[in-house]
Amino acid sequence: MTDHISCQDLLQGLSAYIDNEASEAICQAIERHLEECDNCRIMLDTLRKTISLYQVVDTADQMPDDIQERLLKTLTIEDVWPEDSGNSSIEP
Repeated sequence: MTDHISCQDLLQGLSAYIDNEASEAICQAIERHLEECDNCRIMLDTLRKTISLYQVVDTADQMPDDIQERLLKTLTIEDVWPEDSGNSSIEP
């Protein structure tokens, strides 16, 4: 990447930048671009918020066992694997 990167160049280096794995030169070039490009700043902010929300959801408690068991009893194999799919040898 050069001193003046394009939006496309920013996108290519964004993952490494967010993960703090990009070189200092790339980080500086991205930061200079972000100072001048509102669209890329918005995109970066949105991506960071998305990652943050995913991490919160990913670490949330799993469904309680009793609710999961009731859900599995309510669902039948036909709901997820119709008989006409050619897999009728599988017993519900």
